[in-house]
Amino acid sequence: MKKKNYAFLLLCLVLGSFTFIACNEGEELDTITIDDLIGTWTTNSTDNNYVVVFTKDQVTFKVDGDVDYQGSYTFNNNVVSISGENGNEIKSVPGLLYDKSVLVLKYIYKNDNGTEESLAFVLFKQGKTVTATVDDIQGFWCWYSDFGDDEIIRTAIKIENNKFELIITPWGQRYTGTFTYKNGFIHLNTTNGFTSREEGTGYGDLWGRMNPKTLECSDWRTLDKEYWTVDAVSDNPFIANGDEAYGFVANIPSIMKKKK
Repeated sequence: MKKKNYAFLLLCLVLGSFTFIACNEGEELDTITIDDLIGTWTTNSTDNNYVVVFTKDQVTFKVDGDVDYQGSYTFNNNVVSISGENGNEIKSVPGLLYDKSVLVLKYIYKNDNGTEESLAFVLFKQGKTVTATVDDIQGFWCWYSDFGDDEIIRTAIKIENNKFELIITPWGQRYTGTFTYKNGFIHLNTTNGFTSREEGTGYGDLWGRMNPKTLECSDWRTLDKEYWTVDAVSDNPFIANGDEAYGFVANIPSIMKKKK
């Protein structure tokens, strides 16, 4: 299984291919004015570079230097409403972190089956230094699923000192390794991959022998590297805010909750 491309998610956001509802739940973010929003914001994944430019009433999305979308937006009552090409309005709730160097856009993605999931894009102000430290992201972070049961964990990452453990339940996979953290980006060096499904290939039932609520597994088996769905080396945004974290660790811009 190949990982999803962040550019595709950005394109869906601006074109309104999915249904988006403004989300203002969870940990509080610093309030924002339109002057705070105006400027150039960037982020990137292992594969691509993304730039979002806000002027007073226009927004431009660029992927690897090419303009993917340009159009109008409004900012009222702390909600950014972007006019999609198909006439839809895509709404998100913005907030700032780390002395206005980090912009978080929260929204809710409504699935075709009626379930909803809270997501967030993380962007960094061009020219500003992000003061987030490795101490900020320590802990056990979980993104809960949209499978109709809010106790099911979709993705979890445990960060302890300079080591990480990443579990992706729908793929029945677990990865371990070391990491470094700088300017709001987590650099993962993955050294081991495991599967809760069939040995070697990882094919089989959804989460195999793993319990998706407790993450317990009766038998983690080695996953051959050719079947890994994460890169051996990757750089992705990951920002903590109290008991929430916003990032792109498992290929989707999720809101993760800190597990006590």
